[in-house]
Amino acid sequence: MDLKEKTDEELISQILDTKSTDRRLCQEELYDRYINKIYGKCLLLCKDPEAAKDVTQDVFIIVFTKLNTFRADSPFFGWIYKILTNVFLCVEYQLIITSRSSLVNPNLSICF
Repeated sequence: MDLKEKTDEELISQILDTKSTDRRLCQEELYDRYINKIYGKCLLLCKDPEAAKDVTQDVFIIVFTKLNTFRADSPFFGWIYKILTNVFLCVEYQLIITSRSSLVNPNLSICF
């Protein structure tokens, strides 16, 4: 079966299967399916193409490192969008904290 015909859940299952020889191809297929949507949402939020690229990259790093926590009882894009929102809010929070750095303990670890 062509990877484009597989559901998100089937691709995720193959990615998580350590015996699968198609893991990398399945990751690429999921990435290709969602990169434009995620980047578009990031661009709307960030209003800066470079910042949107950075946030998009962070989102996909988290998606693929936390893929084993995805529950198939909800839509995959909804899960990715929740990650995107959290990453964006974290970036915004860090910008606020940085602008008020004299008020913050420098040893305080924020976000993730």
